[in-house]
Amino acid sequence: MSGNKLRIAAFGDLLVRGNMITTAKLPDTDRYSFEPLLEPIAPILRDADLSIGNLEVTLAGRESSYMRRNPKTRYPEFNCPDEFAAALAHSGVDVLTTANNHCMDRGEAGLVRTLRILNKHRIAHTGTYASKAGAAKPLILERNGIRIGILSYTRGTNSLPVPKPWMVNRIHLPSMLRDLKNLVRVTDLPIVCIHAGPEYSHKPTGEQRRLVRMLLQHGARLVLGSHPHVVQPAYFPSPGHFAVYSMGSLLSTRLKKNPSTLAGVILQIEIEKAPNRRVRISDVHAVPTWVRSPEQTKSGTYQVVPIQAALERPEEITDGEERALMQRLYQQTLDVLNLKRRSPASAVQA
Repeated sequence: MSGNKLRIAAFGDLLVRGNMITTAKLPDTDRYSFEPLLEPIAPILRDADLSIGNLEVTLAGRESSYMRRNPKTRYPEFNCPDEFAAALAHSGVDVLTTANNHCMDRGEAGLVRTLRILNKHRIAHTGTYASKAGAAKPLILERNGIRIGILSYTRGTNSLPVPKPWMVNRIHLPSMLRDLKNLVRVTDLPIVCIHAGPEYSHKPTGEQRRLVRMLLQHGARLVLGSHPHVVQPAYFPSPGHFAVYSMGSLLSTRLKKNPSTLAGVILQIEIEKAPNRRVRISDVHAVPTWVRSPEQTKSGTYQVVPIQAALERPEEITDGEERALMQRLYQQTLDVLNLKRRSPASAVQA
C-alpha cells in the first residue's frame, strides 16, 4: 500500500504526585527538574510523529504542598510544578488530553492556568477549555498529510462542580456522537479519548465495551482509554479500527500497594493512508513500562523505563526482586492487552 504513513505513540495517565515531586526538587532552590523522570522513554516519544497521553494533574502554580484531600469527598486533589510541562515538551509529548476526574482539583482558575502553561510549552490539548469558543473548536492536527482529529471526555470530576458546563467534556453518548459526526467529516483519523472504567481492575465493564463499540461504529478510528491506573485489553475489530480500554499509568507512585499501578504501556500505532484517502492501522506494537523508585535509579529520582530494554542491561537492574517483578509485570501487560503482535484481522475481539 503506497501513500502517507504515520506513527502514533499513545500512553496513559501522568499522575505526578507526592514523593515524585519532592525528589524532582533541585537542592537549595525553588526549582524542579522532571527531565530525569522521563529520560528513558523520551526517545520513543520523540521518534513518533504524534505522541499523546492524559494529564491527570493540574498546573495551578506554586504551593507548599501539591497534594491535598477534599474535606467533603475525601478524594485526593493534585497539582504539579510548571516545570513538569517543560519536561513533557522536552521529552517529545505533542498532545495531552485534560478531561479527567482531577481536572477541577484547583477549581476554575487552576483549570484555566493549566491550559495556559501547556500553551506556553506548545503542547496541544483537548477535553477542558478556557473559553466557550475554544470548547466549540475540535483539536485537529496534520502529520505527514494525514488530518487527525482528537476528542476527549471524562466520566466525572470527583464530585467537584464545573462552573460552566462547556469547560469540561463529559461522557454523554449523544453529545459524543454529535461531536464525532462533525469530526469525521473533516479528518482522516478521528481519535476519541475516554477517561472511565473501574480503578485497579484489568477487566473493562460492559458499559466501557458498549461505549467503545458505539464510538467505533460511528466513525472513530482510534479509541484510547485511561483512568483505571492499570492496563486493560485492546480491541482490534478491523484494519481500520483500534481501541484500548486502558493504557495504565505512564507515571505514578504505587497506588493501593498494587505493583500493577507502576506498570503501563506505550502503544506504537502505525497508520497508513492510501491515495484514495482510506486509512488503515497497519501495526500496533506494545512497549510495557515500569516506574522505578529513587532508591533503585542512578539519578536518585523516579524514572519510567521501557521494561524490555531495561532488563537487557543487567548492570542497571541489579536488584533481583525488582528484576523478577519487572519480568512478571512485562508479561502480565502483554497478556492483558492480548495483542500478540498479530495482524488486525486476527486480533482479539472485545
